[in-house]
Amino acid sequence: MYLAGFTPLEEGSKTGWYVLEPSLHPHAKTDSSGYFVVDQVPPGQYVVVVGPTPEDAVAALAGRDPLVIEVKAGQVTELGDIVIR
Repeated sequence: MYLAGFTPLEEGSKTGWYVLEPSLHPHAKTDSSGYFVVDQVPPGQYVVVVGPTPEDAVAALAGRDPLVIEVKAGQVTELGDIVIR
């Protein structure tokens, strides 16, 4: 699971672009139950990207759009369930 930096096309938009660079972006492995924790994530907007390797990873979706989350300084961001089909 990776958090790829997201840049919206305009303020507040869920439309924009992201590039996954595994050496730069926060990431974590899931445990046997699929749970994960990513510590020390800088504040910002991210697309949740999942896959066994960066080359095989795809964006998690919220409807038809990539799942974009906002991480705020000093807060815990709960993602809830992410279902991969």
